[in-house]
Amino acid sequence: MWFCDGFGDRRAGRGKIVKLSQYVLCGYLMHKMYSIKLTGTADSSKIKDSEAIMNKNSIKSDRAQIAAIIGGILLLFAAFFIAFSVQDQKQGENREGMIQEAARLDTSGLILEVGEDERSVRVNWYSNEKSDFELQYGIPSGDGEPDNYVSVPLSRRKGGVGGTFRYTANMTALEADSRYVYRILETGSGEMSRDYIYRTAQVEEMFTFLFAGDPQIGAEGTEEDSKKWDETLKKSVSLVPEASFIITAGDQTDSSDKKKANKQYLGFRSPDVLKELPAAVNRGNHEAGNDLYEKQFQREGQQGMEYSFLYKNVLFIALDSMSTEPVQQIEFFRNTVETYPADWIVVTMHYSLFSAGSHAYDHDIIRQREYFAPVFSECNVDLVLAGHDHSYMRTYYMNGLNSTGKDGGKKERGEVLYLTGGSSTGNKFYKKTKKEVGYDVFFLEDKIPVVTSVNVDGKTMTIRTFDMDSNEEIDFCEIRK
Repeated sequence: MWFCDGFGDRRAGRGKIVKLSQYVLCGYLMHKMYSIKLTGTADSSKIKDSEAIMNKNSIKSDRAQIAAIIGGILLLFAAFFIAFSVQDQKQGENREGMIQEAARLDTSGLILEVGEDERSVRVNWYSNEKSDFELQYGIPSGDGEPDNYVSVPLSRRKGGVGGTFRYTANMTALEADSRYVYRILETGSGEMSRDYIYRTAQVEEMFTFLFAGDPQIGAEGTEEDSKKWDETLKKSVSLVPEASFIITAGDQTDSSDKKKANKQYLGFRSPDVLKELPAAVNRGNHEAGNDLYEKQFQREGQQGMEYSFLYKNVLFIALDSMSTEPVQQIEFFRNTVETYPADWIVVTMHYSLFSAGSHAYDHDIIRQREYFAPVFSECNVDLVLAGHDHSYMRTYYMNGLNSTGKDGGKKERGEVLYLTGGSSTGNKFYKKTKKEVGYDVFFLEDKIPVVTSVNVDGKTMTIRTFDMDSNEEIDFCEIRK
């Protein structure tokens, strides 16, 4: 069988079918040799006819036995070959996959943020890599890859903890109702991140966004809360797949210690949902004890932590509850309203001006309520979204500091609805204040994580709040103009 040597060499790189055919050829040649040898033995016998017939039958039987043995050997060869080939192929694929995965940039700290309007979005990447990077994005063609990528350099600033950096760049001039592929490239080595998907808003003016109360990663434990936050986001986009972005009410993290908070921010950033669904964040009191929030989220050209964006026919203004200069905040607010006229105005901030939780009568809350509430009514704000109390609550329409007693519905100028987000991760809850507040139309005392969806359609704003444990709607309200 020396002439079969090398036919089964797996290192030769031939396919399975070729190798199996070689085994079959070996078997066929062996079978022919045995057949010739056995046939010659029968023809040379000098015996009687009856004995010859018996010998021939015996020879045929021997041939069949030998053929069966050869066939069995070939089957064993084939079985061993297939087993080793499949194992080698899997190991090769695993090794190749591990190499490719290892070569990719670590973008676990990457999130999307809302841009200046619906035609832009901001890429915010928090990393310990220090190099030159660029953002690449484009609309994929038929084969799944964009024909041409738009390339934008990522700006870099220190992240607040030694060896960390924040990289940002904007995707701009985006087409409506389109699917974009984006990724990050290290310009020196050519090392690439995985591809991510971002879908722009539809052409119509109607759109929906999500609102989540304090995630406060680390209140129960960083790893545990990070998983809960991930679950909340997955459930939210499953319940409201049309959502264009999500607003968080502040306190993304729990600790004032920079090293602990740094890990908690990575937990906040880790969900894949935030790499496809832009976020609009606010600074909370748990984030005021260090500069990590500022290092990670302050926008280029910002003086403080307040910012705004215009999304279709809605003006969103994020104020900084931690600012000690309310007059400056009000000036920013007024200038923004005058500069960007819109059909609707939504304000986001951390402190809830009208809550029914344990912070309702805190000195800081009362002070900001007296500053901001009259101005919000004067400028005809429609909705104020806040957190801090970890208890979901919705007010009657408020006019200045006073309740109108109207539970949503037709809105008159100066009437404002205030909504306090509950715990979005279910890690921390506060009880209702024992004092009567007189402006709460709905207060959730159950200790369940909740997320709110807000749909804007022409002159109607529809607010739905969901229990993240049961996925059931627990509150409903409409604002109509």
